[in-house]
Amino acid sequence: MGHVYLQTIAVTVSATANGAARGERRPERLVWRGREYTVAEVLSTWRLRDRWWEELPPLSDALLPGEQPQPGQPGHGQGRRLGGASERTYWRVRCEGDGGGVEGLICDVYEDAARGVWVLDTVYD
Repeated sequence: MGHVYLQTIAVTVSATANGAARGERRPERLVWRGREYTVAEVLSTWRLRDRWWEELPPLSDALLPGEQPQPGQPGHGQGRRLGGASERTYWRVRCEGDGGGVEGLICDVYEDAARGVWVLDTVYD
């Protein structure tokens, strides 16, 4: 079973050996809920290009997953979410905790190239 979070996260990346020619970047470390995880194994990867017919809203006008609009910001009181096209590279990874008693996790993360953000999509039990 998995839990969907759709939260932006900090990710450290490196070029993949087989994807370097395409400029593909592989997640190596991620920080979620204040804890650092090291990617121990990439289980699978895939790409998704959705809503290609729509334009992206300006990033300043969009709310990233997990963000709440602030008074005076575009989208305040409107419940506006990211809309428009996105181009995502998903990675299902097995991560190890930081050694501070944190267990490992299996999760799906993606890089949304159109917006330049990494998102923790799903964490599996």
